[in-house]
Amino acid sequence: MFAAAMTGCGVVGGSSPTATPTSSPTITNTPTHTSTATPTSTPTPSPTPSPTPAPPPQLGLSNTVMEQGGTLVVSAVPKGAQASADLTFGGITRPMFADEDDEFWAPIGVSAGAAIGSAAITVNTYDANGALTYTLTGTVEIVPFGWQVEYLTVEVGGPNGLRPPEDVAYEENIRQSTYAIFTAAKYWAGPFILPVAGPVTTSFGTARSYNNGPVSGNHSGEDFGAEIGTSVYASASGTIAFAGELTVRGTSVIIDHGAGVFTAYHHLSRIDVAQGQFVGQGEVIGAVGMTGLATGPHLHWELVVWGANVNPRSWTVPGVAP
Repeated sequence: MFAAAMTGCGVVGGSSPTATPTSSPTITNTPTHTSTATPTSTPTPSPTPSPTPAPPPQLGLSNTVMEQGGTLVVSAVPKGAQASADLTFGGITRPMFADEDDEFWAPIGVSAGAAIGSAAITVNTYDANGALTYTLTGTVEIVPFGWQVEYLTVEVGGPNGLRPPEDVAYEENIRQSTYAIFTAAKYWAGPFILPVAGPVTTSFGTARSYNNGPVSGNHSGEDFGAEIGTSVYASASGTIAFAGELTVRGTSVIIDHGAGVFTAYHHLSRIDVAQGQFVGQGEVIGAVGMTGLATGPHLHWELVVWGANVNPRSWTVPGVAP
């Protein structure tokens, strides 16, 4: 009955057409820009400063003028890296004392009869190996002191009289060997004290004539008149370097105070100390007597620096004893 075919609503009969694919876009990679690193500046190291070399030691003198019988102090400052030093004066060379104040120092003295004029001072310093590092030189002017003259009448021989030359030489040998000792220490502190209570009967340096003879020399110490048995005291701390009999100076005690400084106590009636013993300032070491060459009971007190008898009274003044 129905001869015509129905196509429906716009539906085309037969196979469907094939879709043409859409090509994907090709992605071109643009190279990424690499930044150039900024160079880091390397700081130039500051040069290490060279250490400032220590100044060389300089020669120092507590005074440039010294009276006969006087004392002065020689120093080499700063000590710095120098390990040791020695001092030459008056033909004698001895070590200098090293202390905590960065200096080397030593006292020197001249006798009452020392030659007038300029005297040379030489200080040599050395390193730890003993090699010479510096040589320092200077001069001190020695000036006269107007010594008085004392005229004495003394018996020849006997217990208290003049001694023959061989006895004098024997005593001098003992004194010189004792005073040649150098102790690298300073035992004293501050001024020395007078060793005995009594008036001065003969001052240091007084020139002497015996039995109307020529003036033969200067008094090597200071004499104090006192009764036999009067206590005698150590003028400063130190070690007993000698205790015994001398032919001219009689019964004697010598104290080593260190650094080449000694005191001596002569014509004693007794000795209260022994050789090698350490004594403090003011300690009793003996008693006044009249032994040896003596015209009466007294104490003969000496102070010796590097073998030279100097004015002992000056060391009792503050600021003089180093």
